Amino acid sequence: MCSLDDSAGLFSDPFAAPQVVNPRQSKALDSFYASFFKGHPFVLPKARLVNQFDKDPESVADVIRAMTFIGALYLLDPASHAYRAAVETAIANRLPRNGFSVQCLLLYAGALEWSGEQDFARSTMDKAKSMALAIGLQSQRFASEHSDGCLVLAESWRRTWWELYVIDAIFAGSRHLPTFELWHAEYDADLPCEEMDYIQGNIPPPRTLAEYDNRAFEDSGSLFSSFAYLIDASRMLGTALPTVDEEGDEITSQVKNAEANITSWHLYLPERKKEPVQPDGSVDEIMFRAHMLLNTYAPPQNVSVLEVFNERHTMQAVNASKASVELFTLSASPTTHTPFIMCMGSMAAATHISAWEYYLKGSEYAHAKDRVRVFLGALRAFEDIWPQARKWSGEVKLMAKAVFDSRGKNGELIMQNRQDGVSSGLGAGVAGLDLALLSSCFEG
Repeated sequence: MCSLDDSAGLFSDPFAAPQVVNPRQSKALDSFYASFFKGHPFVLPKARLVNQFDKDPESVADVIRAMTFIGALYLLDPASHAYRAAVETAIANRLPRNGFSVQCLLLYAGALEWSGEQDFARSTMDKAKSMALAIGLQSQRFASEHSDGCLVLAESWRRTWWELYVIDAIFAGSRHLPTFELWHAEYDADLPCEEMDYIQGNIPPPRTLAEYDNRAFEDSGSLFSSFAYLIDASRMLGTALPTVDEEGDEITSQVKNAEANITSWHLYLPERKKEPVQPDGSVDEIMFRAHMLLNTYAPPQNVSVLEVFNERHTMQAVNASKASVELFTLSASPTTHTPFIMCMGSMAAATHISAWEYYLKGSEYAHAKDRVRVFLGALRAFEDIWPQARKWSGEVKLMAKAVFDSRGKNGELIMQNRQDGVSSGLGAGVAGLDLALLSSCFEG
């Protein structure tokens, strides 16, 4: 198995790629860490990956293939086709049952999802979950027993489990499923530390999920990592997903419980994490994901369930979508954010567009249009990297144009382009024509 420099112009065929690149000299791997790692920091930091490669190159060969494939996409490198083929060959040849293989599968599942290959993404994700549960990645002891005393590697295993959990929740949410598999798993893995500590190798004693859940009853006001708050946001998604199919009193109870959880999350959020911008002006990408996840509006398939809430629900949905889209103004480089913003941002945009149609007037109408423009700009930045961005962008533009053409500059109706009798509730608007269009994106 060769180890070549993919940055030194060694390819006579532009679609050729080495089996495993040298992590010290790979432009594609550097691209992965520069553009993707901050949003999904669960694989080993670059320096530790190099150390692991020197120690046992075979152990990280497959995950390096997946990382190189993703990094090449961000470089718009035509060799990405060959890198993808190398990942698929490795998976077809049966990956070894270990944590690095789970990382490989998880990365590849995400890449497939963002490429619009939803069925393939889901089956790959299923393989990652199955392997993780089979090797016991979800257990507290796995990290210490499979790290050879390396605290950074132990932290990587904790992060891999929780990243798998979070992405499983997002997959379920984007597909309007009533639950996600890992929601029901038995797990006691410790919580990850802060990203800077992970990258610098300063791994503190890990905190537990029980400690996090009991934080309201402590006087010390101890802080938890950004990843802990993202995990909690994903757990809240797990409590909210059943509302997709519930009706009547059950939906009322579920929604009220979800609202209480979200309120509690915000109340106990430390001041420095209430905004994902850090003191040095950089974006805490994990808190960015957490805020985006909690603010994402996904209307129930059964629109009648929203009649119980109506105006209150409308205001909450509009405010949440406003907060989501405003997150895109925090950075001039949207491609450093998780690609899941394409999915979650589209939901926020759909809410805004329905707000144009039924609710917002005057300056708020103009501001809502501006926010959707910001999101479309973020999607545009992803279009050459992830094929799904172009599809989402087209659908959001179609929804926006349908409403924009029927309204004046202040939101007043100038042309009736909808059937009479459409409900004035936001849920009906999103779940009608707008949601029908948007749903086609999530179905691939």
